[in-house]
Formats: sequence, C-alpha cells, structure tokens
Amino acid sequence: MPIAEFRSETPILRRAIDVAPSTRVTVVDDRMPPNGAMKLIFRAEGDDLDAFERGLGLDPTIADARKLDETASRRLIRVNYSERGVEESITPVVTAEDAMLSEATVTDDGFWVRVWFPDRDSLRRIREWSQDRGRSFDVEKIYNDELTDSETPYGLTEAQLEAIQYCYRDGYFEVPRSTTCSAVADDLGISSQSLSERLRRGLTSVIDGSGLAIKSE
Repeated sequence: MPIAEFRSETPILRRAIDVAPSTRVTVVDDRMPPNGAMKLIFRAEGDDLDAFERGLGLDPTIADARKLDETASRRLIRVNYSERGVEESITPVVTAEDAMLSEATVTDDGFWVRVWFPDRDSLRRIREWSQDRGRSFDVEKIYNDELTDSETPYGLTEAQLEAIQYCYRDGYFEVPRSTTCSAVADDLGISSQSLSERLRRGLTSVIDGSGLAIKSE
C-alpha cells in the first residue's frame, strides 16, 4: 500500500485563513456521514484565532461552525461544509478511491496531506482530479508501508530510495519532464552520473522485488 505526502491547494477554509494568515489548521476528523452534513473537525492554532473564527462566518465553503474546546493558543472546531465546500473538498474523492487520509494541515502556504492509497492508480487519479481543477499537486514523498528488513521497500538502499523520491517529486518521470537529471543531482548534492547509477540500481531492485520482471523462456 503506497503512502504519499503531497502539497496542493484547496479553497476549503481559504477565506478564514486569509483573515488570519498566521493560523495553522490540523485536521482531526473529516467525514462523510451516510445521511447528514459533511463535517470537518480540526485544531486551529495561531496569533489571532478570534479573527479566524470570524472568517469562518464569511467562508463560502463553510455552512456553520461550532467551537468544541479552547486554550489560550488553540481551538478545537467543528464545521459543516456548504454545498460548495462539499464540491471542492478532496475527501469524497479520497473516499471513492478507498484511500485513507492519515494527516492533513492547512496554512497560508497551502494544503499538506498524507494519504494511504490502495495502489498507484488511485494516487494518479487524485492527482488528475486536482490538476483538472487548476490546483498544484506536488508530491514530496512516496513510500510503501510494507518494509523489508532493511527498512526500505523492495530492498532499496536509503540513497536509491531518496534518488527515486526526488525524481518523482520534481517531475523527472513525467512526460514531458519537468526537470533534468542535473537539477535533481544538484538538489541531492551528487553528480549526474551518481544519480543515474542510483536510479538504475534502484529501479532494478523495485522491478525484481515487485515481481514485474519478465522471465526469459
């Protein structure tokens, strides 16, 4: 089961955060009841939480909000999505793909998410869903929860895994490519030749370990 961490954009809570840009929202629960309003429970932290709460009343993605608990610097809030919020939320898409949202934060810089996917195709479809709506979708990390004794998937070395992750994150495997071998190598602080070698050996390990290798007759 692949796990992906990515950054994207979302209009959910955007108006409220625009009112109080220092606010950091951490999702506690994002659910779709069979009958009833779609709910989001989150922790809000920041320097101006009163302004943030006022912003919730102006946010077109939120139908109503209720404060469940609070401290001097943190508030636990439950909101119901508006019709627009339901349409814009990534949660129904994640649910439809049988994926599971593990962790998510919303700040003035955007939307950071960790999701457990049943397969790579489901990750691709959610990426396409985001891009179809004109939203960025930048994968920071992708890994497998079924680790080997070496604590990396498919017997990869840490260096090989890092090389593959950086190439995927920066769009090296896309068509057309969004980056070059030299640019990724510079990010890793290695030569282009070293990066090519790590990719070659790493992808060989992935193919061998996943059973995708074509056996000669």
